[in-house]
Amino acid sequence: MIGTWRWNVSIGLVGFIFTCLVSIAKNPLPVTGLRGIYAFIAFFAFGYVIRLMARLTISVPDRVQRTDAAPDQSGKGEHLDYVTPDNGEDLNELLRSGLSGKDDTARAQPGAFKPLKPPHLVSTARSKNPQELAEAVRHWNNQEE
Repeated sequence: MIGTWRWNVSIGLVGFIFTCLVSIAKNPLPVTGLRGIYAFIAFFAFGYVIRLMARLTISVPDRVQRTDAAPDQSGKGEHLDYVTPDNGEDLNELLRSGLSGKDDTARAQPGAFKPLKPPHLVSTARSKNPQELAEAVRHWNNQEE
């Protein structure tokens, strides 16, 4: 379509103002405002029809040729390179260090990330007898009340 949504807003405002000017003489202000809003919506939608008709009747060349463009910038932005850089040596080194069990990166960088190794929790429920567990549950229930 030719133009932008701003054209539709402009056409809608023209319809709103025209309807309000015609309607204000014989109607109360709230009725005039409501009819103006309805006119704005109708003219806004009508703007799309006008723009579509203009697009169909007016032929616009697909691409305007610029003669003043610099020759060194003629192909900029028209080609996208999807090739990734070759990191084969880095990958092979990483695999070799993983197979040998050495962790050179953690030793070389003292502030590097080190995963947290929390101590394993041991369940004490098996070591307690059922009578003590029942008493503990009763104690917790009495504290909540």
